[in-house]
Amino acid sequence: MAEDSKPRLPSGQQWGEGDPARPLYVPAEVKKEADAKAGAESRTLAMVIREGFTLYRYGHLEPVKPKRAAAGSVGGTKSLPPTSVRIPPVEWDWILERCTADKARLGFLVNPSRVATQFLRDVYLTAPSAGEVPAEESAPNRSVYIPDAVKIRAGRKVKDEGRTLATVIREGFTLYRYGHLEPTLTPRAAAGTIDPNSGPLSTTIRVPTVEWTQITQRCAADSERLGFVVNPSRIASQFLATVYLDAEELDALAEE
Repeated sequence: MAEDSKPRLPSGQQWGEGDPARPLYVPAEVKKEADAKAGAESRTLAMVIREGFTLYRYGHLEPVKPKRAAAGSVGGTKSLPPTSVRIPPVEWDWILERCTADKARLGFLVNPSRVATQFLRDVYLTAPSAGEVPAEESAPNRSVYIPDAVKIRAGRKVKDEGRTLATVIREGFTLYRYGHLEPTLTPRAAAGTIDPNSGPLSTTIRVPTVEWTQITQRCAADSERLGFVVNPSRIASQFLATVYLDAEELDALAEE
């Protein structure tokens, strides 16, 4: 079957590893500043740009017509040296579809290069710096614990999309870090039991130290603010159950 022919990637794989490279054209001054900040955080510019695409795909980045930071032309003498970002085909298709719809809705050109530029300039570079982070050859493995019913249904969906569960969970962490996922105390978003002896039940995801620190710090602040435990497992579970899975899948999940 076609579904079974899709390659199965390891759960702890680096975000974007093995996916097709997509060329993006970002103004030199924006690229230089963002690349320096990402390097200080022991991340790559591609990782950061992919965060911007996650916000855009989930409706948390509204395109604006740039006044001074045009995205550059794809091809021709005005082209800038491209920045390569690895993105799965299904995600790239979603980005292009949204760009086409936004262009028709807003009345000006919207493309992936423009979205990447806007995110870097208006969101990433305006956020407080995390400071210097020790260099990491690869992002460390982190373990999160997802209720079986949620994990099984999300696992089926990511397989159909040709992605990994770890990739999708990292999307949820991105929304949370940028303030677009409010923790809730619901049966569907239970955090699971964090048992150090239940390794086989955990899901492994590679997350750079700077991102993991931001996640855990935000969890601590939210736990105090909301009065219940907020941790990465709860955030991952809530995202999968209430954002990633659609209404039909949620209804089926609720019946289990």
